[in-house]
Amino acid sequence: MATSNAGSSFRRKRALVIGNNNYSRPDSKLRHCINDANDLSKLLEKISFKVTTHHDLTNEQMVKAIRDFGNTIVDGDLGRGLHVIDPPADTFVQFACAANKTASDGLETDQNGLFTKHLLKHIANSNEDIIQIFQGVAADVFLESNRKQKPLGMNGILRPGRIYLKDATVIDQ
Repeated sequence: MATSNAGSSFRRKRALVIGNNNYSRPDSKLRHCINDANDLSKLLEKISFKVTTHHDLTNEQMVKAIRDFGNTIVDGDLGRGLHVIDPPADTFVQFACAANKTASDGLETDQNGLFTKHLLKHIANSNEDIIQIFQGVAADVFLESNRKQKPLGMNGILRPGRIYLKDATVIDQ
């Protein structure tokens, strides 16, 4: 996701993207998570993010990947709030669905899951700021899921201004 830092004019754009299709329970296997991770990684790279992508990690591997990624983040990086449950100031975190709910994996014929489909569309086709992008994604997911999937965002951005993902600009208001 994104962060804003009042004293920084340069922001490295960083993302950790993990797609897991294979879980230990047979009824927990998913179809689109690896496609989601690959497609989101490609799009983020196109808009100048440095992306670290992983597939089908065990719990231990995921913890290590998150820890390793976290060790590369410095103040001012755009992407600093990806794995934080209690995010620091100036952090934006977006979830595909509300707590204790399951995100739609999409139709078998779809390339991506429901949330990622709309996320890719809104980032690729938008010059809107991060808040507007995720409001659009949430509205589209909620409507397409017949009000069953409600994305949840946590906006902890305290600095005045707008953050644009495509060019990592913060516009003061």
